Formats: sequence, structure tokens, C-alpha cells
Amino acid sequence: MNIFARTLLCFWVATALTLALAGGLLVSKHSFDDVQIREIPMERLQACAQRMVADVEQGSGLDLRKNLTKYGECGVQFLESPTGRELLGYDLPPDISNLISEHPLSGNMQLVAVRPGKTIVVFKVQGRVTTFCAVAILPQTAPGPPAVFWVHLCCAIAISCSVFWVLARQLTLPIRTLQGIAESVAQGNLNKRPGRALLKRKDELGELSVSIDLMVQKISQLMSSQKAFLVQVSHELGSPLTRLNLALALARRKAGRALDSEFNRLEYESSELNSMIQQLLLLARLENASELNHARQRFSLAGIVEEVAADAKFEANQNDKEVRVVLHDAEKWHAVEVLGYGDLIKRALDNILRNAIRFTSARSSVEISCSVLGAQEVQITVRDFGQGISPEQYCAIFEPFVRLPARGNGHGTGLGLAIAKQAVIAHGGTICAKNADTGGLSIMIQLPVALPINPS
Repeated sequence: MNIFARTLLCFWVATALTLALAGGLLVSKHSFDDVQIREIPMERLQACAQRMVADVEQGSGLDLRKNLTKYGECGVQFLESPTGRELLGYDLPPDISNLISEHPLSGNMQLVAVRPGKTIVVFKVQGRVTTFCAVAILPQTAPGPPAVFWVHLCCAIAISCSVFWVLARQLTLPIRTLQGIAESVAQGNLNKRPGRALLKRKDELGELSVSIDLMVQKISQLMSSQKAFLVQVSHELGSPLTRLNLALALARRKAGRALDSEFNRLEYESSELNSMIQQLLLLARLENASELNHARQRFSLAGIVEEVAADAKFEANQNDKEVRVVLHDAEKWHAVEVLGYGDLIKRALDNILRNAIRFTSARSSVEISCSVLGAQEVQITVRDFGQGISPEQYCAIFEPFVRLPARGNGHGTGLGLAIAKQAVIAHGGTICAKNADTGGLSIMIQLPVALPINPS
């Protein structure tokens, strides 16, 4: 059933509930009126009117209007003699006069008429000699509709809420699922797909699920083709580059020192090209998990950080910059061991540190902060004191070939952070970037430890 049909069905269900509620209100009104009629205090009215008649017959009630208080609030407002004279000194309203004339009383019968906001009761009062006619007007003082009205209203609200909750759930749950898939694809996770239940739906959401599944499948195929292409191209470029380096060495030997500057430049560019090809190969192997074909080993993360920091300090000193290592709870930190591939973590940290040294401000420092998070996770934060980046670029810098020249005048291939990201993911960790509060960019790596750390 498509969304239009579902919505239409819910509309008619709501309409039926409204009609049922209206019918219930009518029934409630009639029941309410019947209750009003059944609750008329005829005994009290008869007794009050009987006292008035007695006073009239004894001659002490010639001015009943002034002495009404002695009868209490009995409700009798008109008392008519057999001759048609109103004994309380009031004029009968036309509607009551017409009511009495249209429905003459006989015997001991009484006449009850319900009007908006009041109930009119006309009844006979037998005196010692003759019969009088009394009219009582009782206000409808009920506090509100009877209980059946509220029962109908609550039932209608409960049923309508249930119907629309089911409809909303059938619409929002698939939409949220598809939203989660879209977010996963945006983060590079192409393994999350719509479930079988979504794909089998026979409405627009089912069609959308099929389209998204095909889209993710196509993107996955394109990404696989791209990775395979990178691996193939990198391999194909490796052999010509090796021959080129050999030819350069032979040409330098034959040319002598006259062309040293030109050959130095050629060798530098050849070295840069070789480095890029090696990084491409590593990135492709990490993405295809082919670099992880050997067994994992337990290694000291503190040792890796110290080794990388020592190399980075040498490079930073050449550019009048510093590298500082800050340990939080050094005893726990030196006990940390990670299960995985130490060379990959070392390469990842080295790439991050080189970027930080490149983009930190002149005569400033790069800070490596190491801390233990709980018993099963550690965090390494590499912070520079440069210009930082815009929040929109937090994720982009970890994509291959993304370079942000606005951060500095350095150059690079745009593969270092992409390799670092894949290396961290291979160890079950996370990596993210964020501008520091006091300036500069911080890159945070969180890794699971091999064995739980004693919290004491």
C-alpha cells in the first residue's frame, strides 16, 4: 500500500471516529435531558405549592409575592387560580401561557418542558375547595456533560492517536534508517545497506530503498575500480621509474660535473615521484586490507611515540620549531600495549607530525599529548599552533589528494593523513581533527589497548 493510500485510510478512520463522537454526543445529550427530567423534585414542589394555596384559602396569602421567602427556594414562580388570575402578581410569559393552553392538565398529571438552561414544570395543586395551577421553573444546574461524554471523547482520542502513531511509525522508521545509511555513505562506509524488509515494501519508501541500495552498490563498485586502478598504475609506474633512476645515474657519470645541478634536480623530482608511488601503493593496500596479511603483534605505544617524536624534533629544529611530548599519568602510559602493526602506527604518527611541523607558526612548537582513557582506550593528540582550518574541512583533510594551501606554504602529496586514517581504522581506532580553543589544529587518535589497564 503506497503512502497516498495509507494517508487516505487514516483520514477516513479519523472521519469515522469524528462521526462516532458526534453521534455519542447526541446520545449523551438526550440521556442528559432525560436525567434532568427524572430528577425533578416533585414532592418538594407539591409541598411548597400546597402551603401557598393554604395561605390563599385562609386569607393570609393575599400578598404572596412579599412573603415568598417563607416558602424557601422551592422553585414555584407562578400560581394561577381557577379563574385564571395569577396570585403572585406576575404576568405569565407567552411561552408558558402557550404551553399551558396547548397542553391542558387533567387529573393528577404534570407537564414538563425542557428549554435551554431551564426546565418548566406545570402541575395542579388541590385546595380545600378548588384546584390551582402552579408553574415551577428549575435551572439546569448540572456541572457539565455526563460521564458517557468523557468516555466517548477519551476513546476517540486514544483510537485516533493509535492509528496515527502506527502510520507515523511506518513512515519515520524507514526514513531514519535511510538517513543513517546516507550518513554512513557520506563517512565512507559502503557496507551499510537497506534491509530486506525495506527493499520488499510496495510503496514509495520501498522504491527509494531500492534506489539507495543500487546507488551504494554502484559507488562501491566505482571505489573498488578506483582502488584497483591506483594499485595497477602504481605498479606499472614502478618499473619505468627504476629504469629512469638507473639512466640518470649512467648519464651523470658520463656527463661529469658540468651538469650536476640539472641532474640533482632530476634526481630530486624522481625521488618525489617514487615517494608518491610508494604512498599510493600503501594506501591502496590499506584500503584493500592486503597490507594486513601478516599476524598482529603486541607493541609498546609509548616506544613508538618516543621514536617518532625524536625524529620529528630533529626536523623541527632545522626550521626553528620545537616538538614537545606531554604525558598524562606517565606510569599508566608506559604500560600501554596495542595489538596490531607497529610500523603502520609509526607511519601514521610520522605523517601527522610532519604536517603539524609544516603548518605550525614560525618559532612555535608542536605538542604531542598522550593520555589513558579508562581501562581499554588511549588517546594521542597532535596539536600545532598554526592557522587551523574551517570546520567544513575537518573530514576532508583525511581524504586522498586533499591539500589545503591556506594553512601554510608547505607542499605535499595529500596522502599522508589519508594513510594515517586507514592505519588507525585498521587497528579499530578513530581519528578526527578539530581546531584548538587557543588556535591551531588538533588531530586526535584513539586506539584500543591490547590488555585492560589497571585503573589504580
